[in-house]
Amino acid sequence: MGRGEKDQFELFSPDSRQLATSHRDGTIRIYDLATGRVGRTLSLGDHCTRYAFHPNGQQIAVAQASKVQVWDLVTGQATHEFAFGGAVHLAWDPDGRVIATASNNEIHLWNANTGAVMHRSPLSHRGGGILLAFDPSGEILYSGSHWFGTSRLWHVQTGRLLLSDLSFRWPDLFRTTGYLHSDSFNELWEVATGREYRTLARAQDESQFPSIHPGGRLLAVGMSDGVSLWDLDRGAELSPLRIGQVRKPSFGASGDLLAYGDAGLLRWRVQTDADGKIRVGPFERMASSSLRHHDLWSAEDLKAQVVVRANHDGAIVLRRDRPSQPLWLGPHPNCRYVAVSPDGRWIATGAHEGNAKIWDAETGRFVRELSKLSYGRVVFSPDNRWLSSGGIFWAVGTWERGPRFSGDGASFSPDSKMFAVGEQAFIRLIEVETGREVARLEDPNQERTDYSAFSPDGARIVTTNNESGSIHVWDLRLIRRQLEEFGLDWDAPPLPRPSSEAPVAPLQMTVDLGVLDRPTFAKDEPAESIIRKGTEWLAKHPDDGEMRHQRGHALLKVRRFPQAVEDFNAAFRAASDDPHLLAYRGVARFAAGQLDEAIADLEGSLKSKPDQRDISEQLARACNQLARILSLGPEPRRDPARALALARRALELEPDNPPYLQTIGIALCRAGHHADAISFLERSLAIGEDRLKALDLLFLAMARHGLGQSEQASADFDRALRRIQANPPPSTAQAQAMASLRAEAESTLRRPVLTLPTDVFAPVQSEIRP
Repeated sequence: MGRGEKDQFELFSPDSRQLATSHRDGTIRIYDLATGRVGRTLSLGDHCTRYAFHPNGQQIAVAQASKVQVWDLVTGQATHEFAFGGAVHLAWDPDGRVIATASNNEIHLWNANTGAVMHRSPLSHRGGGILLAFDPSGEILYSGSHWFGTSRLWHVQTGRLLLSDLSFRWPDLFRTTGYLHSDSFNELWEVATGREYRTLARAQDESQFPSIHPGGRLLAVGMSDGVSLWDLDRGAELSPLRIGQVRKPSFGASGDLLAYGDAGLLRWRVQTDADGKIRVGPFERMASSSLRHHDLWSAEDLKAQVVVRANHDGAIVLRRDRPSQPLWLGPHPNCRYVAVSPDGRWIATGAHEGNAKIWDAETGRFVRELSKLSYGRVVFSPDNRWLSSGGIFWAVGTWERGPRFSGDGASFSPDSKMFAVGEQAFIRLIEVETGREVARLEDPNQERTDYSAFSPDGARIVTTNNESGSIHVWDLRLIRRQLEEFGLDWDAPPLPRPSSEAPVAPLQMTVDLGVLDRPTFAKDEPAESIIRKGTEWLAKHPDDGEMRHQRGHALLKVRRFPQAVEDFNAAFRAASDDPHLLAYRGVARFAAGQLDEAIADLEGSLKSKPDQRDISEQLARACNQLARILSLGPEPRRDPARALALARRALELEPDNPPYLQTIGIALCRAGHHADAISFLERSLAIGEDRLKALDLLFLAMARHGLGQSEQASADFDRALRRIQANPPPSTAQAQAMASLRAEAESTLRRPVLTLPTDVFAPVQSEIRP
């Protein structure tokens, strides 16, 4: 590996298979220790002051004079950059989701996946030579000055200082213990993580309703920008659902996540792969959003057959067995809260002012009003026996009043025996059957509980607070275990033992936002830019009909018609009831020369939505163009009967349009309806453009010859020749077409004149009249 440079810094990877060395030329070399060869060289452009491996060894964080960068060792590319100068030490948390950086006076915590700083203000630790280390849980950060011998412990998610001003050192080898050193003694200290009560976050945002997955580990919390997802066991935030504000996300018995907010009512599929990795998405859109503000709930029954969403003046019920027949529950003014009984029989709606209503979920029939309540939140018990609303337990079915309670942020335990009620600075656990208070848990942060949720095994309670954005986790099993040691456990059946108390590996998760992650375009965005961005997106989401639709319009603008047809085809498959898509597929097909298909699409669109003036005009153009092709094309391609029908349709859509008058005259002439042809051609000749008059005159000559009017036919033919000479066709192709028609007319006029019938005044049989 060669001799080290004077200022070279060396670091082993976590698995000891790689060695990173920094060099004065602004590079870091990653050696494969099995071979001694350089596996990757990172060109930083400037000397680095410190670096640290990601726990999985596939990334490395590098500190330089004015920034910290995260490099991917597989691709050799920088993936994130943090503006932070003078870093003297770096550390990753055990899950690789948080990076801590220290200067001589300040510590910053960063979200390693997004590059966002986690706390508004840095953690202050003055003094030189700051070293950093995370505890194995990732919840506590150690900072120590090896110059001044001071040490501090910090809570990672809140940034709160836990312990300071001790000569406390925490080398890596001690893991969960450190040692206290003075002149006269050394002591080993064990650091307790305080898992009885944990704070997962104090977000710069509201934290709304929590819900825990049936597996017990995945936590969802409603936020102003979507749904925050957490690994409940490790207290680590996972990939969020950035879908706009959601008040009350809820996991169903199947594990799928129901979320109602800016993006509508969405059911997100949640699956666990064989390797334990969780996949969230794709989603099913059950209803569009009708929010005027964002304080609305949604709910479903245990089998996810009945789904209800609040709608301000009532609620809307969507049933799996009748997806196209939503039920309206109302009126219920200011309806914000909804709940479905686990058996799917009853629906409760609640108003902010303090009344609730009961409805039959099958028929939508109003059953009963629960009035004069302190507040209107509604929650059914899992055993289907009780409805909580307004500080009262109501017996399901009879709706008689049961025990009363005070407080808010309430939730039932999974066995329906306990009820958690939040008050200003504590949680009360209430026995449902009697209303008796079993235990009171005082919040160390003295925060009010706005919402709460039990874990599926009943051993944990998650609480949230709107004002601070806090998410707290109470571990009832650990609390009761410690109370039991002192004979102080509360009077309740013991909680089930955990399946394992061994440390768990970090939870891995991927999120498929589907079309919700689609790029947006400015109103005046160039078509080529839309095509480029759309193509990149569709490489990952080929079934996104809306993006196909947008790219199709851009392709039309740049005259890439066959590709536009393909995009509108795909868009129409995704939304086959949209007349707009049908119309613009027709427009694209017309531009691509697919006239039969274009006419079918445009006719279909007008049938669904008749008041489309622009589409009506486009259909007329398509019919007229195909009629001309079938009338003026080579003899084998001519179809006078169809040409006449198409010309008639064009003129029906656009009466008195001169080119369309000419086309129907030509079609009538081809079909042998000479008298009617003369009528339309004379009108076209009178009001049409000069460039079209030679064609009018040639067909007038042939039509008049067909009626035996040889002198007039010859006169029209001579006028046509003068027109052609005065205004020759502008292109070679048009000149050739005109020459062919001239030759046809000349040949026609040489034929014997038609012998007139005995009754020359007998009308010509034709369905067409000018």
